[in-house]
Amino acid sequence: MKAVAATRVEFLELGSTLFAAYEKFANCERFLDSISAGTGDGSARSAGHEDRAVADGRVDFIGVELSDWLREVSRLVHPDVPIRLYPSHAHVPPSALPRFSFSLGVGNYAFETTAALARWLAQSRLAVLRERFTLGRDFTWEILGKRFTCFSLPELAEAVARLGRKVSLLSFGEAPPFLQPSDPVPTPDSVFLDAYVAVHDLSQEEMERIAHSITAYRLETMMLTFNTNPSFRIGADILARSLDAIHAAEWTRNYADASGQPRAAGSAPSDPCFDFTSEILVNGLAAHVDALMRAYEG
Repeated sequence: MKAVAATRVEFLELGSTLFAAYEKFANCERFLDSISAGTGDGSARSAGHEDRAVADGRVDFIGVELSDWLREVSRLVHPDVPIRLYPSHAHVPPSALPRFSFSLGVGNYAFETTAALARWLAQSRLAVLRERFTLGRDFTWEILGKRFTCFSLPELAEAVARLGRKVSLLSFGEAPPFLQPSDPVPTPDSVFLDAYVAVHDLSQEEMERIAHSITAYRLETMMLTFNTNPSFRIGADILARSLDAIHAAEWTRNYADASGQPRAAGSAPSDPCFDFTSEILVNGLAAHVDALMRAYEG
């Protein structure tokens, strides 16, 4: 909020589930308050501290969640939080405020092409996403009967650049084996990677404000590892990391899943959306609750 000199902003999560993002923001705000207060453990607030955008209701939260049931539960568990919930990113109106967005693997299902993803990213001042990418062309396959697009990272960088955005590669790692014999066969030189990427149109001055805040809160060496794969270091340069690191990486190019364990059956392949009536919902919510419990216990 300080970086863009705004008194109010929007935060959009693609695939919001139960919208635990609100609790995560509130926890981070309390933690940063404790640093300002000198406790460093989230146990106290500093008197007169000004970074209380979440507590003061100055963040408009937007959740994109396909499931009617999960959207309703999100409202029930956040009765006093200004959350707007939509079944699809296409239903979200244009931003009236500076918008910041996040996607954790949902973009691979939500968008059919790299170009479509780029257009969505351009609606935000800053977007952070963790998706599966390729270093060649888009690669589409199916998981649980649903379309899954591995986006071309070089093409994404070019597409967002044409839309006035910059790309920062936060971290990456080669994708583990994931293709089964019935899946499309990629070319022998194909490379798949899981990466955290930041896309933004922040000015140099705005980026310097963010870097200053990271330094002021002594977060330069903090590693994000909880529920984060691949992990990454925050650092004052977090929005200025180029894609060059990819060129020096070595790749196994081993993506054939030889485990012999078939993927669970999903809905009809022609349906590009999850119906949330099978084990995917149960397993997903169980993992979600477990992550929240560990976060609060920690």
